[in-house]
Amino acid sequence: MHLDIRTGDRRSGCRGTMDPIGIWVKETGEWSILHRCRKCGFIRPNRVSGEDNEILLFALAALPLSRLPFPAGKTLELLASGMSVGGAG
Repeated sequence: MHLDIRTGDRRSGCRGTMDPIGIWVKETGEWSILHRCRKCGFIRPNRVSGEDNEILLFALAALPLSRLPFPAGKTLELLASGMSVGGAG
């Protein structure tokens, strides 16, 4: 539930449901789950804990790969053949 304006303050009047939308991996390697409020769109990271389901975390991290904004077939073929894929660089 969307309770906080700042972490732990419990001052948000929104009270909307927070849905997990992705994973953020910090420079330190620590994972956080990104949640977005259904009501107002607010996004907040929450650190992963030892009690979180590892399978669900993996599925959430892999979700963008199942929704690519381009056809991946040719790119995967090029990578498999050892050719470089175009782009800046």
